[in-house]
Amino acid sequence: MPVARRRDFISTQVRKLAPFDDPEWHAAYAGDFAQVWIWSRAAVRAGTDFASDARRLQCLPESVLRGEPRSSGTELLSDHEGCEGRSWKAGNLVASTWWPQLPGANEWAAFCRSAGLHPDAVPEPLDLPMSEQAWSQTSSVAQLGQTLSHYRREAILAAVALLVLLFAMQLGSIAHLWWARHGVQRQLVTERNAISDVLAARNRAEIARAASEQLMALHDKPSQLALIAGISAHLPGTGWTIVQWFAPDPQHIEITLSSARPDPPAIVRALEGSGVLHKVTANLAQSSSNELLIRAVVGDRADTSASEAVTADGGDGP
Repeated sequence: MPVARRRDFISTQVRKLAPFDDPEWHAAYAGDFAQVWIWSRAAVRAGTDFASDARRLQCLPESVLRGEPRSSGTELLSDHEGCEGRSWKAGNLVASTWWPQLPGANEWAAFCRSAGLHPDAVPEPLDLPMSEQAWSQTSSVAQLGQTLSHYRREAILAAVALLVLLFAMQLGSIAHLWWARHGVQRQLVTERNAISDVLAARNRAEIARAASEQLMALHDKPSQLALIAGISAHLPGTGWTIVQWFAPDPQHIEITLSSARPDPPAIVRALEGSGVLHKVTANLAQSSSNELLIRAVVGDRADTSASEAVTADGGDGP
């Protein structure tokens, strides 16, 4: 029988053969043989001082705590109460009988015959000390099996607790990942909204710039500041003062200049050659002989001629 199945087999046989309803058992294995001791759980625990913690009590037969396995022969041991007769064959315990007192000759002879041996005289009982290690548990595998059998419930609870712990750890990891993913999604939404605001502002700025450029394209004349700078740069000589500046419309301008010795022809030539004004006229002001009243058309002569031509074409119509 496979080693992995023999404990289940022995447990089944013990429940069938035991004369009580709550059997416990211990087995000593030697090769293909198993020596089995059976007792009542309630009877053993009722006679101990560990009734309050009986579930953790590990019971062993006294027989496995006295002496050592022998290769063959018989022996009589003195137990805590009574005596035990043993018969060994090829290192296996083939027979064991307990008597409440020293067995008589007939009892010993019957024991020897039951073990298939020729009866001899009753030997002197051996008073061997109790050992801390059962000779039936010299094998680490057997000892582990006995320990697990006594702590089976605790082992099952520990295994279940370990599984619950592993499941809780996995569940915690999943929850952590879900929360992190949720946080990333919220951050993406926030950044997407911020980017949307920036893009909307950029679109509005581009639309405003395009509108401004269109408006600027409609007005091709220089600004008043540009005119003042251009005219001042082309005035002949020095000592000129702008007394009055008047622009009745974007194309025409009237300027009153003051100088100690105004020269109308010279100033007309200078302003006509500036490229800023044309059709320039200069007359002495009636209020003072040091002032000139200048009238002119804003812009270059060629630009003004082209503008007038376009206006004339548009006015004729088809």
